[in-house]
Amino acid sequence: VRVLGEFALIRGVPLFGYHHLRADDPVSLPEYSGLTTDVDVAYTAPTQTRIEATVQRDLRQSPDPRTPQYTQLTWGGIVTQRLFGRWDVQVSGYRVRQDYLSTSLAAARTDLSDRAGASLGYVLARQVRASLDINAVNRRSDLQPRDYRGVVGGFSMTYGY
Repeated sequence: VRVLGEFALIRGVPLFGYHHLRADDPVSLPEYSGLTTDVDVAYTAPTQTRIEATVQRDLRQSPDPRTPQYTQLTWGGIVTQRLFGRWDVQVSGYRVRQDYLSTSLAAARTDLSDRAGASLGYVLARQVRASLDINAVNRRSDLQPRDYRGVVGGFSMTYGY
């Protein structure tokens, strides 16, 4: 569903909601209430520059049984500049904040992940893009063995953007 139409200056989907969870067993799964968000909007300038912004916030399932859920807030953006013909270059950056809720088995904690990158792409068809990407990633956690940092590169295909 496109809330902001094809011919609007800013296009995309802004969704907002409220999430309330009350578990059958509040000892192992704490009660939660909070805002949910899923915003994905874009603006294309006459200079063939596209600016995209994303914000997402919701309650997520955790793989760690001691902290079965966390609130995740993701925000970031992409700037795409058409170079010539079907070739373009992108610069992107994202931050992910994961707030783990306290339980009887574990204390509350926060993990932060950052990603910054660039790519050289080729538009194969309408809303289909192939690219070579390079990203710097960094994760910080209150649990020391979960920290990491590195550079990742690869090939990607994007469709429906």
